[in-house]
Amino acid sequence: MPTEDQRTLYATGGGLGYYTPVGAIRMDVGYKLNLTALDLRSPQDVVNAVRAGLPITAAPVNSRRR
Repeated sequence: MPTEDQRTLYATGGGLGYYTPVGAIRMDVGYKLNLTALDLRSPQDVVNAVRAGLPITAAPVNSRRR
């Protein structure tokens, strides 16, 4: 069974590219379809949980971070 770091993550999105005389300009946008444990948690909350000896899943979830 793969660990959290070995999982395949999927995203969907699109992009635009434009070639200029000095080089290419590219803009891509993506939306992650399957989230990891860190995606919905504040980095500071995760650090606080780790410093307290707790797993990262103990940090509060904020659904607005999606």
